[in-house]
Amino acid sequence: MDFHYVRDQVLANKLQVSFLSTKHQLVDLLTKSLSSARFQLLRDNLHVQDLPIRLRGRVGDKSDLYPKNIVAAKINSVKT
Repeated sequence: MDFHYVRDQVLANKLQVSFLSTKHQLVDLLTKSLSSARFQLLRDNLHVQDLPIRLRGRVGDKSDLYPKNIVAAKINSVKT
């Protein structure tokens, strides 16, 4: 961020700069190596959550990737 731009905005009363303690710096989540507990705390403060969904089947289980009729057609074509 350009220091001179921020300074000009502060002087024009368009921007207010406030002190923020190091322990509340959410950007640390993206820029530093953190303990699991610290990572989870900052992640929770950003309201980011793990999704309990499965985007794809188990490795080796191709049935989740194809509709049933395509799987059946492939099996039938292999048999003939």
